[in-house]
Amino acid sequence: MSSQAHFAVLDSTMSQLNRTKEMIPSGMQNTIEVALDLVEYDGKSEQLKEMENTMLEMIALERSLDQFKQAVDTVRQQVANDSNIGSSEVSVIKMLESTVKELEAEDNKTPLEEHDHYQDMQKQIWQVQNPGSVYQPSQSETELEDSQEFVMTQMEISLKCPITQSEMTEPMKNKHCGHSYEKAAISNYIRTSRRKVMCPVCGCGNQNPLKMEDLNEDKELRLMIQRKNRHRVP
Repeated sequence: MSSQAHFAVLDSTMSQLNRTKEMIPSGMQNTIEVALDLVEYDGKSEQLKEMENTMLEMIALERSLDQFKQAVDTVRQQVANDSNIGSSEVSVIKMLESTVKELEAEDNKTPLEEHDHYQDMQKQIWQVQNPGSVYQPSQSETELEDSQEFVMTQMEISLKCPITQSEMTEPMKNKHCGHSYEKAAISNYIRTSRRKVMCPVCGCGNQNPLKMEDLNEDKELRLMIQRKNRHRVP
């Protein structure tokens, strides 16, 4: 079989694999939601561990698909640059296998646990398990206990709009500095101000004038507030 024929088969395979890869992000998000529900309503560590393992399996699958695609592109370029490869005894498949192994060896240096989705999952689980606290992964348990009062104060402030000083219901995040504000309050603040509007958070070093197009819905903060309020004792 010629190299062109090999690539025709690979292209067909890649088309199917790409469709599989497109479903992975939604699968990851669903896994996070199930894990959060388990923590909130059940809290069984063994079931939560299953969700964490499921996330790692999807991350590994995504990584493998990326490696295979990169290997195909690399070998295709090698064949295109060397006309002798197609007519020699060199096997395109063996070249592909060798390239995949090289990519695997390089990627394996980075633990799956460092993937953004896994980190996000751990962060959201922690926030559900520790309502009213700020996520501080670098702190030890002792340090966290020692700073609990400060952390609680910090959390209450972060959930409040810097304009209204009330807990937010529709937080909007400033893409330049990361501060969030109540949607109605910041909209009115920008609309009615006669001067250049800056971030209203005291001490913010962001020098970019604040505009509505700089604001995005802060879904993570809104979810945190909703979960916190569900845990609030009547």
